[in-house]
Order: sequence, then C-alpha cells, then structure tokens
Amino acid sequence: MIYKEETLIWEAATYGYFKINLKQIMKDRNISRTKLSKIIHIKYDIINKYYNDRCKRIDLGTIAKICSVLNCKIQDIIIYIPKIERSDEIYNTKK
Repeated sequence: MIYKEETLIWEAATYGYFKINLKQIMKDRNISRTKLSKIIHIKYDIINKYYNDRCKRIDLGTIAKICSVLNCKIQDIIIYIPKIERSDEIYNTKK
C-alpha cells in the first residue's frame, strides 16, 4: 500500500491533480447526500465518495446528473490543481 500512496503523491507532484468540490456545492444548495442520491438514482456510497473527494475514477454520466440537479457546471465540481513548480534552489543538492 505504501508504494501506491507514494506513486499517487509523485503523480500529483508531477502532473497536478483533481479536487472534487461537491461538499461545498451541496452545502451551498442545502441538499443532503441522501436526497441527491435518491433524485439521481445513484447509490449513496458513490455520492459519498464524490462528497468526500475519495473517488478514484470519475463517471461523467454521474457528474452530468449532479450538475443538472444542483444547477452547476462541471468546473464547479471538478477543480484541476496544477503541479507545484519546484524551485531549483530548494531542490538543488549540489553546492
């Protein structure tokens, strides 16, 4: 499991990553996970993974349903966080 976590950290540092912002949007719209789950006919545990930013794969059909019900755009829910540009001064080990 450590290898997988280290790989994910390396990939995020190299390429950036996506953040799922569903929790905040649902809070703003005053809708519960249970209610959203029932409206769009998606299992609660799947909604919960999106809500807690724990999903490993994003289903565009699910995102489309969520956007429709919450009256938002995909970029409101899925936010790309670019990689952090590293400074050669910080990472330079040669002196």
